[in-house]
Amino acid sequence: MRQISVSPDGNLYPCVQFVSRSQYCIGNVDCGIDTARQEEIYQLNEQEKPTCRTCALRFRGHNKCGCLNLQTTGALTSVPPVLCEYERMVIPVADRLVQRLFDMGEPLFLQRHYNPAFPILSFLEDLSP
Repeated sequence: MRQISVSPDGNLYPCVQFVSRSQYCIGNVDCGIDTARQEEIYQLNEQEKPTCRTCALRFRGHNKCGCLNLQTTGALTSVPPVLCEYERMVIPVADRLVQRLFDMGEPLFLQRHYNPAFPILSFLEDLSP
């Protein structure tokens, strides 16, 4: 829903990984986006994956990356097992690091992750020479 990829023939797709897979075409540069088709693909991807239903990390993992799922398993609705194993290893490490940075009161970390104005401040900072 947030990006569009254009194939050499002018067809539109939800992501570069979908290009040339006609079943995921959501329009053409000449005709525009078929918003109903775009929404259909989006909803298919947003469905809870069967392998994730009992996973404690299901709301934290990258199981909704349709591009990754499609490239590795051939289906939007299937999550690659290697991704699950990787995230089971990495998420606890990231959690410990986050707790450590929070406990230390690390200013850059707190600014980035706990200041609601950060996106605006970051944008303004990018504008300055």
